[in-house]
Amino acid sequence: MISIKNKYSLLFILSVFVFQAAIILYPGWREDDAVVFLIRLKNNLFGDALDRFSFENPSDDRFTPFYYFGYQLISFFTFKPFFFFLYNLFLSLSTLILLQIIRIKLKLKYWPVFIFLVFVPGYADSFYQIVNPEKELIFFWCLFLFTIMTLLDNESNKHRSIILMFISFPLIIFSLFLKETTFIILLTFCSSLLILNSKLLPDSIHNINFNIKIKYVLYTGLILSLSFLVLFFIFTSSAPDTEGYHYLLTPADSIVTRIMFSVKALILYAITDPLLVLLLPILFFYSVYQRVALSKDIFSENRIRYSTFIDACAITALSLVAAYIVLGFHGFRYLLPAYPFGLIALAAYLQIYVPSIKKYCKTLYIFIPSIVLVILLVNSIFSAINLAVFYKVSSYNFMQYKDVLIQNVNNINLNFNNLISFYIPGKSNLWMLYTAARHKDILSFYEVDIDHIKFEYNNANHNWVEQSKESGAKPNLKKGDILLILPNSTISQDEILSNLRGLRLREIIHTQSPNYFEIPEIRHLLKYIMLKINPTLLGTRMVSREVDYAIYEVL
Repeated sequence: MISIKNKYSLLFILSVFVFQAAIILYPGWREDDAVVFLIRLKNNLFGDALDRFSFENPSDDRFTPFYYFGYQLISFFTFKPFFFFLYNLFLSLSTLILLQIIRIKLKLKYWPVFIFLVFVPGYADSFYQIVNPEKELIFFWCLFLFTIMTLLDNESNKHRSIILMFISFPLIIFSLFLKETTFIILLTFCSSLLILNSKLLPDSIHNINFNIKIKYVLYTGLILSLSFLVLFFIFTSSAPDTEGYHYLLTPADSIVTRIMFSVKALILYAITDPLLVLLLPILFFYSVYQRVALSKDIFSENRIRYSTFIDACAITALSLVAAYIVLGFHGFRYLLPAYPFGLIALAAYLQIYVPSIKKYCKTLYIFIPSIVLVILLVNSIFSAINLAVFYKVSSYNFMQYKDVLIQNVNNINLNFNNLISFYIPGKSNLWMLYTAARHKDILSFYEVDIDHIKFEYNNANHNWVEQSKESGAKPNLKKGDILLILPNSTISQDEILSNLRGLRLREIIHTQSPNYFEIPEIRHLLKYIMLKINPTLLGTRMVSREVDYAIYEVL
């Protein structure tokens, strides 16, 4: 007879297995940055990335010459989506295995803490689509930490440690050029581990006896991170803030506005990543207080190895969290590279403090924060599931839509000599420009001639769906024009179709996903409140995401 505890454990493991297997389910693209990525890889194995950086022609405030690392080799052999997502699955499983090995080496008990990683929204945001480099970064950092753990273990095989160093170091070098914030992780981890084990701190901290290999790795990491900073300033321009990528994400023109973006990022990260943003800093600073102010030997008492290594992991994770909050950037996947470090520290601190938490769980200062944390963790699971389902259903629908779109364009090229306008209804001219560009990319990727196609997004027409019957204004449409109705086009598809009631239309394709829905989460509530207060505060007028695509012809 299996105990209740084991039943829950088995259910948890099964859920993780299903969630992982779903990565390769219905693989496909969407009309987002993936198509930019695909067309670049098709034109050049290196995605035209290296050509963007030169002394004569510096980039804006981005410096990611190896952004396409990982998919480049796959694209050399095939562009079938299945193999791209199989690569994602490989990285995902490898990451989880490495985390468990590290946990065992550190003698940490709470294995579900590491497995919970798959139910973090950023995990779904990274592994259920392509392009984003966070999936590579989290794997590289797990391998790097495994290498450090192997080197710390003086009894480990000498040849194995050397092999690991030769494998992990090139990957870390690559990772620096995958995303700019990577240097924060490398710089913070190496410097904090060196400082924590120096003579600057009291012996009660429990220094690790570093061997020459560990020192070589850490000092090399410092040199690499600082070298990256030099290269960053060389190959990026000093363009005005309003022209850079940073301003695009957080268009702040004053200190007050900048602070507002930072506060917004803090709130959103507290909702999506409560383990790193709320629980980790509380446990870390409380452990520091106990060891420094109260002189308690909390790690030895709980038989946890390498205390300074664990503290360095905590500091590293918190440094990346702080960096994104200061920048005012929020994205589901942005904090994912910090999770290997954060989960190691969390598992150690929980092993120390869970007995005390259980003992005083009925007190308000423990009970209320615990309830809040549980709610946020459940919300995190719901958000991850919503993201995963959204990416799978929308990509499945897009692949159908894409095939019909290509066939329709080919028919236009065969039967017409005049230009046919493709309208993309929406409220945002910027969104229309972006979407039109992505459609051109996907058609070019499949080598479809678009000489007879004109995507309408000019100032005279971009708001035509909003024109009321009372005004008597009519959109500049003609017979044969095509309407592309897309998910999340700033306004709902129901509203778009309602604005089209006065037109004679022929449905070419309209994907149907009647069973698709999103599990209610805090994000929905916040969107609802903000839309009620001021609809202009958000880029979209929809609370939930849409997944269907449609093509209509004007008769």
